[in-house]
Amino acid sequence: MGVTTTNNKPLNPRGNDQSPLAYNRAALYSGKALSFDGVNDYVDCGSIEVQSFSLITNVYFDLLSNTDTLAGNWDSSNGFMLYKNSSNNMFVYINSAKVQTDISEYVGHWTQFVATYDGTTAKLYANGVLINSEAYAATINYSSGSTFKVGAYGNTPGGLLNGDVAGTKIFNTALTAAQIADLYNFPEKIVPTGVDNTALKLWLPMMEGAGTTAYDGSGNGNHGTIAGATYVNGVGAPVAQTSVIDWNKGSNLAKFSEEFDNADWTTGGASIISNQTTSPNGILNADKFIESAALGIHVVNNSSPITGTATSTASVFYKKGTRRYFSIKLQIGGSSYTQVFDSEGLVTGSNYSNGLTNVVTTIEDYGNGWGRFSIKGTSPSGVFTYAIFALSDSLNPTFDAGNFNPKYTGTGTDYGYFWGAQVNAGSVGPYIPTLSTAQPTPVLLPAGLTTGRDITGVNLFENVRKQGALNLDGLSFAEVHKNDSVPEGGEDRTMEVWVYHKPQTTYQSFIELGEMTNYKRFAILSTSISAGNRIYIAGQGYDTNTNVSYNTNAWNHIVVTLESGAQKVYKNGASISDLARPSYNTTLDTIEIGRNKQNLTEYSYSTIAQPRIYNRALTAEEVQRNYNAGKNIYS
Repeated sequence: MGVTTTNNKPLNPRGNDQSPLAYNRAALYSGKALSFDGVNDYVDCGSIEVQSFSLITNVYFDLLSNTDTLAGNWDSSNGFMLYKNSSNNMFVYINSAKVQTDISEYVGHWTQFVATYDGTTAKLYANGVLINSEAYAATINYSSGSTFKVGAYGNTPGGLLNGDVAGTKIFNTALTAAQIADLYNFPEKIVPTGVDNTALKLWLPMMEGAGTTAYDGSGNGNHGTIAGATYVNGVGAPVAQTSVIDWNKGSNLAKFSEEFDNADWTTGGASIISNQTTSPNGILNADKFIESAALGIHVVNNSSPITGTATSTASVFYKKGTRRYFSIKLQIGGSSYTQVFDSEGLVTGSNYSNGLTNVVTTIEDYGNGWGRFSIKGTSPSGVFTYAIFALSDSLNPTFDAGNFNPKYTGTGTDYGYFWGAQVNAGSVGPYIPTLSTAQPTPVLLPAGLTTGRDITGVNLFENVRKQGALNLDGLSFAEVHKNDSVPEGGEDRTMEVWVYHKPQTTYQSFIELGEMTNYKRFAILSTSISAGNRIYIAGQGYDTNTNVSYNTNAWNHIVVTLESGAQKVYKNGASISDLARPSYNTTLDTIEIGRNKQNLTEYSYSTIAQPRIYNRALTAEEVQRNYNAGKNIYS
């Protein structure tokens, strides 16, 4: 048996690297920031001590005459921080020394400031550009009990910020000028190219939107306690959609993967209460699993066999309630393997082997008490598969002789939390959520699209060009599987896409959902060269030629909203069409990128990035913010 344990995985959600809350990019770039009143507001992240560092934060100053601490661990001439005085001079403090720079040109709007120190030189950057550098060699000293704060400094908070802050990060190394420019030019990057993930010691996406905790996405547990500061719309980042489109490189044969109270799951010696705590994706939809007081097993499992393959994997997310121990049993045909896990210590305990071979168990630390646990195995006979999840009273329990699950007398009150069950062929893959329909096979990727991760909602495409774009060749398209949360019928919606437009003699479709029966679709297209390469919105008999041309051989940000029969179209952040329309009646069949459903032989030659669908109409302000967030990327 092989066992692998992975920790400190701060980067990207639901695919490769995992952050503590499995942040998806829609959530990361939700447009949120924390607002500080300059009186008693700050965020305390506990003790963070470094010698070399890069301190990154985005800030908007509300009161220019105020003295403002952006962030740092500084007290009584010890430590480091980034600080602005009432004369609009910015200071990088290293103990008692400081680098002073006039930042008057940067106040009154959002600015990214970066302070770096490598043990010999302190530097200050604004919006990716070096604005000052001074030599200073010293060991950074720290006052007893001093903590890293956003919006204040010192054991007794002073220098309180009057303004808004978003996306604070600390690296334990001095980033280079190129790496700082990389982060500024590509704001969706968390760690710049050439820097190891483990160098990131603190990252506050500030995507929670409520509560008193600012969760650390670095994997180091430096969560911030919010004192007074409140959430507001922040630095030009895309707003989060409440409906997403999924591009899945993987499969999940289990249905209702986040709904253990559904009839597709069966409990034994236990009960389930749905939606009792925040799941790894930051939503209140993890289920509480409570053991009975009976002597026996306390399990939940898929109620009918799943047709899988001889080699399959069962996985689930688990968080300790009052029970830290639980087990996964993977059954393939007549063979099975049961593994007990410690969700707190993130280690394995006893196991019960009944014929599975080549068994590998995996543990991934998601932070905030969550782990993802899996079993992979191969059966010599049969392909039907069960995933059985059970509570355990110890790391080395007594196993029931009949079904090989932990057996003990329950209390009737002890519990744990389950979320995100998955059964897939082969090795453990990216988590794929399901509803009433399983995702039986991986989605085929068209030419130009690399493999390797599941991306939800914001960037469907791997880095083909800059921060994710698909170079369409006129011969391929992308099909996104049906997602029950995407708006249908006449429901309010927004469709959004970045397009590098290459004019063609035929109509080009960039993103569309629905079907062609009675033209029940909703799509963003371009007219032909002869029709002026104009922005065209297609719907059920209510097509709109905006009479506004695309910028050819250039990037265009196109957004169309539908709300209560009113349709609005935006180009590069500006409204270009505002028309009353009868209600559409979209029937969700598939979502396609780069193919015209009206003529299935017409494919796009353009480059497409960041296609999004929302189940509400974005406001003009939100559209502008999304455009601002992308215009430096797609230029």
